[in-house]
Parts: sequence; C-alpha cells; structure tokens
Amino acid sequence: RQKVLENVRKIDEVYEKNHSFIYLVYFKVQMLLAIGERNHLLTEFLPFAQKKSREFWVWDLLHQIVQTEEDKVTCLCMACLSGYKVEQMKTNIYLKIAEYFISKNMFSEAKSEILKIQKIKNENAQKIPSKVVALMNSDWFSACEATVSNESFYKSNAKNADAILFSNLPSEDIFVYNINPDKKIINFIKGNDDIGFFKHDRLNPH
Repeated sequence: RQKVLENVRKIDEVYEKNHSFIYLVYFKVQMLLAIGERNHLLTEFLPFAQKKSREFWVWDLLHQIVQTEEDKVTCLCMACLSGYKVEQMKTNIYLKIAEYFISKNMFSEAKSEILKIQKIKNENAQKIPSKVVALMNSDWFSACEATVSNESFYKSNAKNADAILFSNLPSEDIFVYNINPDKKIINFIKGNDDIGFFKHDRLNPH
C-alpha cells in the first residue's frame, strides 16, 4: 500500500508538470482501486474518461468506480457497446455482464453472453476460461434457450451514461433553434450567445 501511494505521488508530480501525459491518470486510478482507495476517484478519472469515452476499458474502469448498481450496469452496458473490432479483448466484460444476469435470474441473457465468449475464444484459438467452463456446466445453462442478442438491453440501460460521464460538469440551459432530422443534428444557442450543435440520437429525454 505504501509503495502504491508513493508511486501515486510521483505520478501527480509528473502530471502536474505535463498534462499531455493523460494515461498517467488511468494508471493512477487503477493503482488506487487495487488498494481499495476510493476517495475522489470518480472526480480524478472523469476528465480522462471524457476524452476516451469510446473505449470499452474506460467504461470497465468506471464500472469499478461508481457506487450504485444502476450506474454499474450502465457502465457495463456501455463497455459492451463500445470499441470497434476488439471483441476478443472484451470477453471479461461479457463475463461480468453474464454474472450480473445470473444474479437477476436472467439465465437466457446470461447464456447468450457465455456463448459469445465461447465463440470468440474458439475463433481466436484461445483457451476458454475455467470460470466460463464452470458456468457452461451449470444446470441452468442446459435448461434454457439463449437470447439471440442482448443489444437492446445494453442500449436501454446505457441511457444514463452521459449523466455519469459528465457528472462533474454543471448543467446549463440552452435554446434549441434548429433540428435537422435527416442528419440527426440539433443546433442550439447558450445564454452568452455561443452557438453549438450535437447529435440528437445521443439525447436522453429523461
């Protein structure tokens, strides 16, 4: 523990001198999580997470930081949805969401995740983890049909992702002056007359 804290102090010193070393924050948070030090971790990690929010491993780490079950599920679902052509690196994510499904007796959904892991491992000539093998040998596994896909569950439970990702920023009222349904773009103006736009397919109406 003492060695970790010493290295964290060194990381802080280096980062203070050069903010371009943004990955230092990622490693710092991992180290603090490993010793159970959780104070201010979300505040520390969010600026980095906002820059790298399309990476599945960012959401995996956020899943370990946030406190409520709802937020943890949101982060896991975002991890499942994030990343491009990196399926072989996401099997641990799929196992985590499978374990969540099992805890909720959602066995068809869990089986879908387990079969996905098996398929990825087989396609890449990799050994199937013993924990996955044990789940495949469970009574519930042979007793249910797998869902075709859990993507609708991911998307439904990822709606709160922006609220987590930008929870360190204050809310601000805007005036929407144009909506382009074809390009899915909303144009807005702020109180100081600054203008901007965003994709409305990311808009959370809640």
